[in-house]
Amino acid sequence: MKKRMTALCLLTILCCVIGMLAGCSSAKKRYIEDLFHDQGYIYMENTSPTDTEAVTYRLRAKKNSLTAATLRLTLDTDKENSEECKYYDLKMSRESIDETGYYEYWACTVPAQEKSYSYHFMCENEVDKVYYLSSQEIIFDSEPSHRSTDWMTYVNFETPQWTQGSIWYSLMPDSYNNGDITNDKLYNGAAGITTSGNFNIVAQNVWGNTHYSANDWFGGDLQGVAEKTEYFQSLQVDNLQMNPIWYTNHNAGYGAYDLTMLDSAFGNGDSLHALVETLHDSGIKISLDAVLQYYVSTGKITDAADIFPIEITDEDDLYYTVVYDADGNIVTGRWGNDFDFSSEQARNWLYKQPASLIQLYLTEYDADSWRLDVGAMLRGQQTGHYDTAYAILEDIRKTVKGIDEEIAFISETISAYGVTVDNGVLDSYWNYNYANAVREWAAGNSTIGAFSDVIYTTMVNLPRDEANASYNLLSSHDVWRIADVAMDKNAIKAATLLNMTFVGAPVIYYGDEIGMDSNAYAWLSGQAAPNSFGSFNWNESQWDYEILNYHKSLIQMRKAYGNVFTTGIFTELEVNEGSNYYAFGRVNTDGSVAVVLNQ
Repeated sequence: MKKRMTALCLLTILCCVIGMLAGCSSAKKRYIEDLFHDQGYIYMENTSPTDTEAVTYRLRAKKNSLTAATLRLTLDTDKENSEECKYYDLKMSRESIDETGYYEYWACTVPAQEKSYSYHFMCENEVDKVYYLSSQEIIFDSEPSHRSTDWMTYVNFETPQWTQGSIWYSLMPDSYNNGDITNDKLYNGAAGITTSGNFNIVAQNVWGNTHYSANDWFGGDLQGVAEKTEYFQSLQVDNLQMNPIWYTNHNAGYGAYDLTMLDSAFGNGDSLHALVETLHDSGIKISLDAVLQYYVSTGKITDAADIFPIEITDEDDLYYTVVYDADGNIVTGRWGNDFDFSSEQARNWLYKQPASLIQLYLTEYDADSWRLDVGAMLRGQQTGHYDTAYAILEDIRKTVKGIDEEIAFISETISAYGVTVDNGVLDSYWNYNYANAVREWAAGNSTIGAFSDVIYTTMVNLPRDEANASYNLLSSHDVWRIADVAMDKNAIKAATLLNMTFVGAPVIYYGDEIGMDSNAYAWLSGQAAPNSFGSFNWNESQWDYEILNYHKSLIQMRKAYGNVFTTGIFTELEVNEGSNYYAFGRVNTDGSVAVVLNQ
């Protein structure tokens, strides 16, 4: 026994000598562990700084695992290659130990900056030197190659607080509730025939039926929406998103004949005033939907079907100038004739003048938000003069915010058309990157790892206030309902749980909360075009109360935890491919919540 102990002591001494010769003892090695940063809570004080406000940032690490921490900042946000960016190093100081005694916090304050910037962290000790990125990746030794892995801070850009983490309810007036049968469209065609684009054929459809095309109408209207305000209150939703309500050839509201008048089938100005007032009295905000990219050829401006009793020939006429380019040619696009935003008349008519579409409904009708259909596809015909979506959206934003900073400016279809939401012109966007990933996972077509990677990357690539306001949808008028694509009811509930707890503003697409599904267009032979805008089923005996009560319970929990779900930080706890579950946490001053979900 004594010999064995002697041999053991000799071995220990030998190991220590070898360690000393190597410059350190293995027993004393401290590896960099448990790094964490997110935008919000204690980790970023002031997520919407002005150019006169400093911002304090904090980094968390395992206690005693760091000897130095540095925040690396660049103002070169127009560049993607990190080698082309000039980074400034701000040394961080060890600030405190957390209440558990396990973590320590490092902090630094970035002085007021005149422009937006991005940043990441460099962490060091006697063993390692690593770079910690927004993707939660840790890179050893070599600097990150792409600036896109930085966190982003916008200067002089503020997203309205009410949009952050608020709950949206999205509906189509024609399909929601018929409050006034006297304004229903007159029957002028047989149900079951293709009517889209044909002004002379309008089919009045039966409530509860499926749509046959774009020109058959159920009869829902603004009065009908107002009548369901108590239902919105029972769900505890914060905002209402409504499809376009202008005179149109499409029951979903897209394809306007005339943007200067409401479709009489929805009501009139008094109806809209009454709806907005009723919603506001109930604490609910309303967002209107504008189609500024195109105008149908049979509409009032170009009148290709000779429907309207006007003749436009004068090149000085307003209607002439908004869709004709400088050479007198109609600007044709995918869905109709495109507006030429290089034209001053077009800009004035659509948003620059007090009587324009955008301004009138904010000032006269007190709408709280505009959502732009395909906003990233707006274009002008003169190079360098309002020819890009960015230039146009930036100009529209100035108009909207000039009326009231609290008005939200939102758009659909962003990254797919080369415009990103992180360029400082939009408060929020329809987050189809998130929606598509969640829907694929609910359908069983994606792994938990692939799905979680997409939704996290989509979130972290935005400045946090915009991410908090991200319009997170599961269904829309453009796709099948979540009930159609999910594998089963458990998958629907898992997707709903995620939607009500993830970073962003969750959306309930009308009917999803009662388990409605979709039907294919009956007239499209051999195709499966989604018809996710069938009429709402108000027969309560046919509702799926398991799904409805699940929605209500999650919303009640969300409300109870206050800022945890509206502006709280996000931390990914586990992505378990083997057991197919996903766990994350949300934390803020009102508490902390752990979320675990699978299919």
